[in-house]
Amino acid sequence: MEIIKADVLGFCKGVENAISIVIYSCEEYRGRSIKIYGELAHNKKVIEYIERLGAKTIHSLDEINSSDVVIIRAHGISDAERKYIENTASVVIDATCPLVLRNQEKMRASALPTLIFGIKGHSETKAVEGVSSSWYKVVTVPEDLDGIDVTEKYNVIMQTTFESSLSSALFSRLDKMGISYTVSSSVCYASKKRREALGKLASSCDMIVVIGDRMSANTNALRNEAEGYGVRAVLIESEDEIEESMFSSVRRLGISAGSSAPPFQIDAVIKRIRAVCDGKENANEVE
Repeated sequence: MEIIKADVLGFCKGVENAISIVIYSCEEYRGRSIKIYGELAHNKKVIEYIERLGAKTIHSLDEINSSDVVIIRAHGISDAERKYIENTASVVIDATCPLVLRNQEKMRASALPTLIFGIKGHSETKAVEGVSSSWYKVVTVPEDLDGIDVTEKYNVIMQTTFESSLSSALFSRLDKMGISYTVSSSVCYASKKRREALGKLASSCDMIVVIGDRMSANTNALRNEAEGYGVRAVLIESEDEIEESMFSSVRRLGISAGSSAPPFQIDAVIKRIRAVCDGKENANEVE
């Protein structure tokens, strides 16, 4: 079995930058109480890693004390949450992805009613919702557009990692409804490049393993996209999930990974795959 890694996989610049901020903060404020409001990235192994560095993940504003150093997660937060943290914590450090900050600015500035194309309840979507001062609606599937005023012109802002197949379906529905709209969102080109690299893999592989966390939207999107190419795909969080039987009829295995998957997680899964296939003429890794 030949193991082929995607040309682009793993950390995006936003997550990489957020982790660098945490590493720096843990060194700069050593001995202080350092808290991250919300999960820095949607990956349990990343959260475990930063907690070993000394930064605690919290989920409630009530957990913030006046002496705390608070880091804002990569997916962003609402204006109300930001104001509370700035008025409460001793030090506030913003690790929000620049693309999310840009979308928030566009949401604040929008003079039109806004359609947010994104996953309902996702932390990034909530962060964009949380800066709006005018009408908006979160839209995930075409049916969510039912009942909106077709005489209005809308501003469209997309979750930066929203699946391209989903957004295409939504734009198609808007066009069929005859609705006028403008698109003002900043798209994550790192996610686009991962999808392109995945398409290249899918054309030459029997199976694709997508490494990452099951709570990660972009990791799930990669798995779904791989299946859309007609290739068998599995999402793997840990090397402990790997069994030899998974690859019994596979000759060329493709490896992709979500934008919140750390290098050590990717390496551990690949190492395990090679170990279970050892002696089968078949665990040759191609970069």
